[in-house]
Amino acid sequence: SQQTPSLFPPGVAAFLRARAQEALGGGLIAAGVVLALALVSYHPADPSLNTATAAGPIHNWLGSSGSYTADFLIQSFGLAAFIPVLMLVGWGARILRHLPLKLFMWRLTFTAIATVLAAGALA
Repeated sequence: SQQTPSLFPPGVAAFLRARAQEALGGGLIAAGVVLALALVSYHPADPSLNTATAAGPIHNWLGSSGSYTADFLIQSFGLAAFIPVLMLVGWGARILRHLPLKLFMWRLTFTAIATVLAAGALA
């Protein structure tokens, strides 16, 4: 069997794959932290889909996008809105440690189910 020539020297592809995996893990952790910042700085008087306010200051640390996101999640799930934050950080940490994240669609599905069930339990 004929092997196609590689653009990179041996080992470089594995090195780049590992760095891309670490970047993905860091990105998931960053997304979890950003979502946590939006939720922690939630203010009910900030503008959102169901709150029309005058042109006053926005209290959410992430501005209007943070206020809309936080309001939607807090209004929909209450304290259970923090479950996706925990999952994103956990998945990112697992990927950073080069551990496999198997059955990702199942994990995503059960995170959604856990969030809804926790919202009902905490209501």
